[in-house]
Order: sequence, then C-alpha cells, then structure tokens
Amino acid sequence: MRCRAGIASKLASSSRAIGLAANTSVRRPSTYAGASPNFFAAFGAKPAEEFGAPREVVDAILHAVDSDNPPTRVAVGHEARTTIREALTARLEEVTAQAA
Repeated sequence: MRCRAGIASKLASSSRAIGLAANTSVRRPSTYAGASPNFFAAFGAKPAEEFGAPREVVDAILHAVDSDNPPTRVAVGHEARTTIREALTARLEEVTAQAA
C-alpha cells in the first residue's frame, strides 16, 4: 500500500502542476504559440471545475493498477468515454463500408 499512496500523491501533484487544481490557470507554452491561438484562448478561459476532479483520475488509475486484468487504456469521465466511443464507432463503420 505504501507504493500506492506514493502513486496517488504523485498523480495529485501532477494534476496541480498542469493546472487542474482549483484557482489555477492554464498557460500556453511558447512552443505552441502559433498552433491555434483560438483553441488556447478558449481552453484557458474554462474554469478548473470543467476539467473534472483530479481525484477521479487518481482513483481510476489506482483501480486499473489493482486489477488482475488491467485495461490498456483508462478513459476517465463521461466526455472521454463518449469521445472515444464515437471515434471508434466511426472507424468501425468505415472498415465495415470497405467490406461491402
């Protein structure tokens, strides 16, 4: 359990470091200055609460780590699961159409 507590602590610290903790803002790295100013402006204007609870991410990862058959990927939150499901469904429909 000591290892697990260390993982939880590191994940929570990482969440704070990337701006997911309350009362923090997301800063645009200079590396991406020309990438998409509109995206970064909209992303940075979102309240921290919109990104969900960092604890939910920690719990999902720890659940996967403790599993006898851990998943290859961990999708946390309704939006992530919906987006992944839609993308995979579109890919499956494309492959199915090719076989017709």
